[in-house]
Amino acid sequence: MLLFIICCNFTAILAQDFKTGIQQIELNTYLRQPIANSLKLKEQFFEKFDENNVEKSNAASAITTYDNQYFFNYQKVNQQTGNGIAHKKIMDIYATPLGITNSLSGMKTPQIMQPQVGLFFPITSKKSADLIDAIASGAKLTKADASRIMNPGKSHWGVDVNFSNYNFTPQHLLDGYEQQVSSFAVTENTRKNWSLNSFVIGPAWQTTGTIFDVTLSAGPSLTIVQPAQFRQGDPVQNVLYQNYQVPANFNKQLWGAQGNVRLNWHPFQSFPLGFYLQAGYLWLPSNSFTVSQRDISKVNFNATPASIQTQLSNPQIAPFIEKTYTTPTQFFNTHVGLNFTINKQLNKPNSSYQQPNQVAVEPETKNVVKNKPEKVKTNNNQFIQFTNPNQESQQQENNFRIVLDAPKNNAVYKKQGAMPVFQWHVEGKAPEGAQYTIQIMQVNDRGEVMNAVAQSTVMPNQPYQLPANQINQMREAQTTSFYSWKVIETTTGTTSRNSSYSVQGASCGTIYDSMHIACNGWDPKTGLPTYSVTLCLRNEPTNNTAGCNATYTGIVSNSGGTISSINTLPLTITPNQTGCISFTYSPANLSQTNVSFTINGTWSDPLNNTVNILSQDSLPTCICHDCDQVRIQVGGQPQVNQQANDPHLYNISGMLSANVPIYAVEISVHSFSFTANPGGCAYVDSVEHDGMIVGNGTTINNTTAGLVFGNAPVGNANVFKDLKWIASSPISAGTMVPINLVVGLPAPANGNNASCCAINYTICFTIRVYYNSCRYCEKTVCLQLSNQ
Repeated sequence: MLLFIICCNFTAILAQDFKTGIQQIELNTYLRQPIANSLKLKEQFFEKFDENNVEKSNAASAITTYDNQYFFNYQKVNQQTGNGIAHKKIMDIYATPLGITNSLSGMKTPQIMQPQVGLFFPITSKKSADLIDAIASGAKLTKADASRIMNPGKSHWGVDVNFSNYNFTPQHLLDGYEQQVSSFAVTENTRKNWSLNSFVIGPAWQTTGTIFDVTLSAGPSLTIVQPAQFRQGDPVQNVLYQNYQVPANFNKQLWGAQGNVRLNWHPFQSFPLGFYLQAGYLWLPSNSFTVSQRDISKVNFNATPASIQTQLSNPQIAPFIEKTYTTPTQFFNTHVGLNFTINKQLNKPNSSYQQPNQVAVEPETKNVVKNKPEKVKTNNNQFIQFTNPNQESQQQENNFRIVLDAPKNNAVYKKQGAMPVFQWHVEGKAPEGAQYTIQIMQVNDRGEVMNAVAQSTVMPNQPYQLPANQINQMREAQTTSFYSWKVIETTTGTTSRNSSYSVQGASCGTIYDSMHIACNGWDPKTGLPTYSVTLCLRNEPTNNTAGCNATYTGIVSNSGGTISSINTLPLTITPNQTGCISFTYSPANLSQTNVSFTINGTWSDPLNNTVNILSQDSLPTCICHDCDQVRIQVGGQPQVNQQANDPHLYNISGMLSANVPIYAVEISVHSFSFTANPGGCAYVDSVEHDGMIVGNGTTINNTTAGLVFGNAPVGNANVFKDLKWIASSPISAGTMVPINLVVGLPAPANGNNASCCAINYTICFTIRVYYNSCRYCEKTVCLQLSNQ
């Protein structure tokens, strides 16, 4: 109803002021259209003015005034319903565990678990607020200008980043004959599937609609390939059927390209969660490798299981051959999952909109007034000033600034008596006809706006004081005792910095605060950074008074996290003196970038009035650089010897040192592979001999004391993937620590000896050196071994 009345009044004003003879129903038709859909009507409106020899600048100003009023009211509806146009997309986040690829040669039916996660960042976009800026900025617009400016674009470029995991199960030699061989054929999986971890980043083009978005993207891909490795055979007869092993020199990092088409569906208007369907194609260079397996073309699988077992063991019927396979590359992929859109609201609830030199309309008098700032009355009888949302860019172009003089930041005032007098001035040369507005707001202890106290036109170097009725309304509300104020130059949007003050019921003086925050390492238990905080407070007495002491007894964090190791509390600060509080702060999470503290205190006046201070600052980024200076050395070439009594066991000995004290050493098997010549002559007879550390005979610093073994397989308490040695006391920097490991590796199959079966091994160890009880640096060491 209010919007309808404004439209009718504004229509009458335009018809009377411009005397164009435009039919009122045509103007009403325009005024009832949403801003983003009124292009054609606006063009018709300009044409009508042109036919009647009226300057388009007047028409543009009148339209802009209405658009601003319409935009503000429409925005208020958006804030209540969660819908609207005043938003800018920050990013799309899409993720899913589900996907599928096309069938590939040498692979079984594609798996449905193909997880993916990705981000889309728009680089350029049109927004509805730009339309209002453009209309008001030009005086005489042609039709082409109006069409170019007012037609809102719905497509934009951006950057798309995604990570996908593709899994493929290779075909086994005896696939299809599972029932015939189930009684004797066994598959031992080192890694059951091929796993391709693909990272893609590239340009993307997105076109948006009301419910659906379509995104096209393409870019280079880096894919980390983890090949499948397994063995199939008869463990009872110790007969190998297939040895699916990728060579050690296999290229596991492949560069390629990926192209995607993604459809986003947004079924919920007031909730940013939606769904997406993506189709893509990944191209990678093809790699081939050979696998040693039996030729089963002559095996009669219609015979009994015992007969099939005999045939597979007979080298005359099923001889070993080298079969060539290719890596899973160049395939189509499809994903379906959830999409989450993060938007930034362009105009916040307590902000508003005004263009410079516009025509403003007072609904009560129906008069057209030049250069009068528009104000909108809110539900709590407060007035909100329309300000330009392009303030930041305009401030950079101006050569003047607004400086707030009083009240100073964090000033404290008593509740009784007069409120503070607001004083400010301009530095530099302000534009001719500059207009200034003061905004005073009530804020909570986190600095968030709770209520608009006042907004009024002011002049530089002329003190401003709140009217008595507004002071009484503020006291009756009793929402908070913290306040914030600023001054805005409305024709350019230039604004001062926000300044805070509080009304704490004391007249002793003002407390000024300063805070210094520095990184203080990381908490090993929580994995979060810690900060050393020093917060200093200065007691400035009220003019012409002796002042009084301020005593602070506690401090709390308004941002979560924990405060510990507080120094100098309680703290008493005498007039004209400064006192500091130091403490350690741990944030609530890794994403926290700002912190706010409230320091609770009282004045030593007869009423013991409070003098609480709200202090806030940003948290610096903490990065651990300890390992940049740590040097871990493996002295000389490690010695490798095969044990005479067991061809599976190897003794590996070496010396370890570091340029820091050593509290503990942790060694784990990072990776392990082997090749045999001829193929298939070597085998792994148990988990114990598959690149594992054997407990018997393993020592660090020539002792088993302090050794802690971990990650042992079930049923075998003598083999491990990692071990840790804890020194009884720290080893001095530069001291050599003897390392003696017993490692189990594959050996020639029964009936073969080393001279007939050459085996080459590659085994990599991750060595962690703890330079205190909780922190470590690590180094990876790889060894090339042979049984020759």
